[in-house]
Amino acid sequence: MAGRLWAAPAAGTRRLAYSERSVTGGFAKRWPVRQEHTVTAADIGPDGTVRAEAFERWVASACGEYLDSCGALRAVAARSGLQPRHRTAGPRRIEALGRPAAIVVTASATEVGPSSFRLMVRLRPLGRDCHGTLDAAYVVRLEDPATGRAGTIGAAVRDELIAIEGSARHIG
Repeated sequence: MAGRLWAAPAAGTRRLAYSERSVTGGFAKRWPVRQEHTVTAADIGPDGTVRAEAFERWVASACGEYLDSCGALRAVAARSGLQPRHRTAGPRRIEALGRPAAIVVTASATEVGPSSFRLMVRLRPLGRDCHGTLDAAYVVRLEDPATGRAGTIGAAVRDELIAIEGSARHIG
């Protein structure tokens, strides 16, 4: 058995069955934040795709809900005078959303470091004119408002993020 990364199940082991609803095209992921937004005519641009302003509003809402659940982060910010800031960690292809009837937005923290962590935000369009999901990553850190320098988030924030992720209840 040495050198094998995956072994066949032992005799008598029950195989788990997953529904297509909980696993779509890959592994199921649990998300602490899940929001659904109806797409209005004002959310669609002249080219027939989602406007950048709508995308930013939906992402800000999901990120805000996630960060509002981080009491330790707020406590560190209050003690230190640092302010939570986030920046995009990669390109966004909003046109990939097509023209949905609604958008499901989920958020989850990943890659916690000494001075920052990443929030992964996934947008899933709902409706017949949908093209696929869109993932957006944001780096969140506590910054000095005068200098823009990042401060340490600390072990209490890291532990709280781990607890939030562990208690996530939305499957997607």
